[in-house]
Amino acid sequence: MKFNQLLAVGLAILSGIQAAKMANDYLESERGKPAVKVVPAAMTTVVATAKPLTRGRLLRKADLKQISWPVDSVPDGAYRTISQLLGGSSKRMTLSNFASGEVVTKMRVSGNGARPSLSHMLGKGMRAVAVKVNAVVGVGGFVSPGDRVDLLLTESSDADTGKEIVTTKVLLQDVRVLAIDQQTEDPEYRPKVASTVTLEARLGDAQKSALAAKLGSITLALRSMGQTGDDAHAALSTAKLEDDTSPEKTIVVYRASKPTQYNVPNYSPKHVQ
Repeated sequence: MKFNQLLAVGLAILSGIQAAKMANDYLESERGKPAVKVVPAAMTTVVATAKPLTRGRLLRKADLKQISWPVDSVPDGAYRTISQLLGGSSKRMTLSNFASGEVVTKMRVSGNGARPSLSHMLGKGMRAVAVKVNAVVGVGGFVSPGDRVDLLLTESSDADTGKEIVTTKVLLQDVRVLAIDQQTEDPEYRPKVASTVTLEARLGDAQKSALAAKLGSITLALRSMGQTGDDAHAALSTAKLEDDTSPEKTIVVYRASKPTQYNVPNYSPKHVQ
């Protein structure tokens, strides 16, 4: 074996011996230290749901369970025992949906004998306004609580020529649907033709919708999920439709103050091939 190889082997053996000695010294030093004691956190019990619950459900004992919870992190308004929650002669109802295992708090259940109110669902400063609908207005029954819609107003008026002109304009945008008829939840997720849709709106917008119902007919336009904010828009009338769909337009050319009418092709995008 060459000298370089012998040197490498010797260095490796020395490094191993040194590493073993350091490990042994560390273990010896740790043996003299007192063991670290793990103090368990103080625990209590809180009431949670034993299964998923929908808003407006009358709470029963079978819907609930008591679970262990660290004392230092008990949610505000939590109930410690089922008897504390359901005690007394009055009943309690859920004010929102619950997933299984959620902690029940005072803000999410009604007081003794109280019923869940639509007012609990309204944002600060908002109002609930009802709009009469049918299969067409209600987007064929596909509008559900929690969806967001635009409101379109269609009204008619007489032009100077005596010809009726029908106009549709965007009345409100990005409005949240609170309820369909008297249902604030749609657990079956099936299309349902309703007679009334309750919407969340600011006070001024609630005034607009009430006035618009007297002026013409209101149609709901369902917005895509996650779409928020207002879009630029303009009113559309039958006069505009006729103008855009006509294959010809009439123009007037004045020569020496004498008007002459000409029919020319309509070069709107719809007619350009």
